[in-house]
Amino acid sequence: MALDGSDPRRARTALSAAEAGVTSAVAATGLKYVFGRPRPNSRQSRNDFDLFGGGASNRDSMPSRQAAVAWAVATPFAEEYGMPWLYGLAAVTSLSRVGKQQHWFSDTVAGSLLGYGVGRLFWESARGKQNLPQVFVDPSGVTMNWSFR
Repeated sequence: MALDGSDPRRARTALSAAEAGVTSAVAATGLKYVFGRPRPNSRQSRNDFDLFGGGASNRDSMPSRQAAVAWAVATPFAEEYGMPWLYGLAAVTSLSRVGKQQHWFSDTVAGSLLGYGVGRLFWESARGKQNLPQVFVDPSGVTMNWSFR
């Protein structure tokens, strides 16, 4: 209903939320293959990572895709309308994943940070702000700068 066009601000925000939700789901899925962390209910150690060997049903815990999507969808609305309580709803999703032993707490933190960052990026992009991440490469290394205002 938010995309019906009757309120351009709401439609822009809803589109940002939808784009952020899809992007964070795809990114979280890819990262699951990178980390290869076992789920809490697998009876394996939380420190038993199989880097770049993940993707098996018991090695897809980090990051939490549900947390990433919840935070990515909540962020554009929370920022656009000044409703920080929406982050509380996203946090409930994160905590429920821990409570159901589907994720370690750190998995949900990683998913939340991913979702917030992606949501913020799409929200700022839709508002015409050019506050995008900056990557600097020099002989001493790679530096990334991304300021939120």
